[in-house]
Amino acid sequence: MNKHRIPIRQFQVLRTIQDLGSKATLVEVAKLVEREVHVISRQTVLMEKDGLIKRNRITPKSNLLKLELTEKGLKMINAGKPSKSIDTIFSFLTEDDRQQMISILNRMIIEAKAMRLPT
Repeated sequence: MNKHRIPIRQFQVLRTIQDLGSKATLVEVAKLVEREVHVISRQTVLMEKDGLIKRNRITPKSNLLKLELTEKGLKMINAGKPSKSIDTIFSFLTEDDRQQMISILNRMIIEAKAMRLPT
């Protein structure tokens, strides 16, 4: 993997931390990326070792972790931005087409979870 590429799940976590800003906690990120907290916790430990994020306890005795991006993390987000946005790529779809696609994808996720497949 070259220096400007990171796994999509790491990119998703970085973008979520960026979107949440000062409200970025381990629990909130896990909720938004629809992963178990322990999975995101493991992932963020590795991301911290790579210098992409900082993990800080909210209080010294707390188990709650606040997450924040580092400069390197911000650079990775910017390097990972596609040249064309999703909106541009799907611009040929009507609003009804988009809603139908979202509905189908949501049903697929529900079925995968019912079968205990990773989503």
